[in-house]
Amino acid sequence: MKKLKDFQAWETPIYEAMQEEDEWIIRKLRVLIKRAKKIPTKQRWHILVGFATTLLTLNSVSNLDYIIKSIGSSEFTKAFQKAKEEKPALKGGNIGGSDNNYSFYDLNDGDDYKSYAVMCQIWIDNQSYNLLNITGEMLAEGAKKAFNEKGIYVPFELALAQLTIEGGFRSDPNLRPIRTRNPFNLGNDDAGNNRYFDDVQQAIDAYYRLIAGAYLGPDVTVDDLVSSDFVRKDRVGKYAGVGYGADVAKVLRQIKKYIKDNINED
Repeated sequence: MKKLKDFQAWETPIYEAMQEEDEWIIRKLRVLIKRAKKIPTKQRWHILVGFATTLLTLNSVSNLDYIIKSIGSSEFTKAFQKAKEEKPALKGGNIGGSDNNYSFYDLNDGDDYKSYAVMCQIWIDNQSYNLLNITGEMLAEGAKKAFNEKGIYVPFELALAQLTIEGGFRSDPNLRPIRTRNPFNLGNDDAGNNRYFDDVQQAIDAYYRLIAGAYLGPDVTVDDLVSSDFVRKDRVGKYAGVGYGADVAKVLRQIKKYIKDNINED
């Protein structure tokens, strides 16, 4: 199984190109689509839909019909139609601005749901300890519930970074996130208050619901959240203490690099 190489190298030029004139965008997309043909169909489809979604979300691109027709790729045209159909649902802190650097999966689509779970599992399998038996599917389930309830998509990268920092993968069963079955430390505060959950899935669901409801939003991306040091949208309270955003940012970089280096082609 060959590793999928240089995914970021194909992503970055498209975001730069879309700030330029139509003809430059067309030429750049043609090159990227040609390169993408080397990738298996399933992964290529997600990439093409991602390119198309970016076209739709950038206000500087006004002549979309001309661009799509000029590119002359029937596969990209289909990907563009798919992105247009799904765009009304993309109302969270998931697409747009610098958050184009993060994942987006349609969690109500079976293949995308599975992909979200697989991406999570790659990082989970890299941990030395997993005393709570957390799985990628558990995270995908929490993300799906929150998306359908709040209309906000929480990227798996963010969830994994916070899960890692909060102690969900620690080795000591007596540590609070483990003994309270609360891997994201929701309500386990510095004053010594603890919040216990009956099962780990319940705690994971609560985390996703909180992030989707109180932190991310149409005008608050993941990068906004990190740079604000995880201040709530209503500006009342934070997820953790000073410096938390910088800690999350560091782990986010590690996760993105590790997963990119360990994605295998089917």
